[in-house]
Amino acid sequence: MNAPNTSSDFSDAVTMQRPFTEDRSSRSVHRDMRFYRLLSKVRWLTYPGKILVVTFLGIHVPLITVVVVSLMYSLADLNTVLTVLGILLAATLVGTGLTLFVISDLLKPILETSRALRDYRVSQRMPALPTGFTDEVGILMRDTQDTIRDLDGLLMRLTFSDAESGLPNRYRIRQLFQEQIAAGERIAIVALRVVNRPEIEAFFDLDTGAAMLAQFTERLTREPAILSVGRAAPGLFKFSIRWKGQSETAHELKGISERLSAPVSDGRNAFYPRLFMGVARLSAELVDADALMAAAISAMSVVEPSSDSNIYFYSVETEKMARQRFHMDQELREAIGTDQFQLHYQPIIDFANKKVVSAEALLRWYHPERGLIPPSDFIPLAEAAGIIVPLGAWILKTACRQAAAWSGELINVPRIAINISARQFRDPNLLATIDEAVAAAGITHDRLKLEITESVLLTDIRIAKRTIGELQGRGITVSLDDFGAEYSNLRYVANFNFDEMKVDMMFVRNVDLDDRLKAICTSIVTLSNGLGIPIVAEGVERPEEIALLHSLGCQMFQGYFLSRPVPADEFPA
Repeated sequence: MNAPNTSSDFSDAVTMQRPFTEDRSSRSVHRDMRFYRLLSKVRWLTYPGKILVVTFLGIHVPLITVVVVSLMYSLADLNTVLTVLGILLAATLVGTGLTLFVISDLLKPILETSRALRDYRVSQRMPALPTGFTDEVGILMRDTQDTIRDLDGLLMRLTFSDAESGLPNRYRIRQLFQEQIAAGERIAIVALRVVNRPEIEAFFDLDTGAAMLAQFTERLTREPAILSVGRAAPGLFKFSIRWKGQSETAHELKGISERLSAPVSDGRNAFYPRLFMGVARLSAELVDADALMAAAISAMSVVEPSSDSNIYFYSVETEKMARQRFHMDQELREAIGTDQFQLHYQPIIDFANKKVVSAEALLRWYHPERGLIPPSDFIPLAEAAGIIVPLGAWILKTACRQAAAWSGELINVPRIAINISARQFRDPNLLATIDEAVAAAGITHDRLKLEITESVLLTDIRIAKRTIGELQGRGITVSLDDFGAEYSNLRYVANFNFDEMKVDMMFVRNVDLDDRLKAICTSIVTLSNGLGIPIVAEGVERPEEIALLHSLGCQMFQGYFLSRPVPADEFPA
């Protein structure tokens, strides 16, 4: 296939990777080429012509000169001299012609090799040099032929194959989709994202991660319903299937999803792929591969982590939602640097001692045109887009500065409670970011409390345990947030030494009116007391809820009944 710029790009890349350094042997070669450098300046003769002229002059001029001188000294008859010279010249011309003919033929393999190299570089035309000769020039032709074929194969792999998976890359898969459309196939294109793929790089070594990804890729290629599949980006695959109506296609994709979601393992470690799919089919609006792929990505981008389904079909509505998310993503990135975010603080109160012990920092986004945007609208998007890490760093720095400011205003300065997302917790720079924020504010680490949810602990327990230990070693309080609302796995409570647990508001609201909620809260409080871990009931909105939970043994409360989240300047009151 023709790809005019590929070889040039490849050559540039190689040059960048292996810069030329002139060693002793290269300087010797340059010295050996001094006469060639002189002859190369003769523009009116071709390279073969130069060889022929030099051959003729080098052999016959000395010979003729010797003969002429000999004749002039041995013969006095001018006619005899001229006759002998004429015969000599004729014989010389015949011999020279035969010699030059043979030399010209001997030069042809070199010239053909040069032409083949040039043709491949300019137009990617594969050469057809003979490879059956065994002398030096035959070896040159064979090596040139083999090298060009190897290079062409490498360039084809670089151009059309994905290096990590071996699958067609996004350029090649686009061609395959377009060929299927041109052939009249009624296809749908599916964008498949492995949303937790970053965890492979975060928690497994390189060889283990590569083995797991290879297993997943092989599993994907074995799916019989898939016509063509390629890898477009890390964690993002695209494949085509035959469209059989939305219901039957959805059923088929559900089966594919279930099989692909089975754990991949290297014998010691296991990885559970979490998948989202966006589906787009040929229609009056979507008529080519580019439009279908864009629509599939658009459909997939509206999938929420909490969705019951992981398969989304393209529609005008999903397109609209995807565009809204895209614009919000751009606005989020702009908001970080333009002071559109604020922190509000909600007190956590020790009911028995009637004092504020903590202040939870809660993020608020004041959009210049749309006003206050609820956290539920932008936090999941920030998490998915990777913005949560720089946003989390801003929250840490701002909250630490506020803690320092309150030191001069309040007698009993509360700890600042900060929510840490799963992506932040996995960030290798988390501890350094915290240390920097604390040092810049001039406070101590024990002024902070970090709240994490059970989802943070779902990956590698050893790494999570080490991180929590390093946080607590600095004097930071670590609280298990929303206990009971997510996976409710007691393994986390048994394996981690939390400083605090927070009962999720879904169990707190109306606990005095629902015997089942009361039984759940009784169990949680009994568990926390048995483990010696203080417990916080969040989301209290009525005095009856506080009274019942306090009677069960809960000491700390947070919720609208006590105080809504307020700006920092209102918190001291």
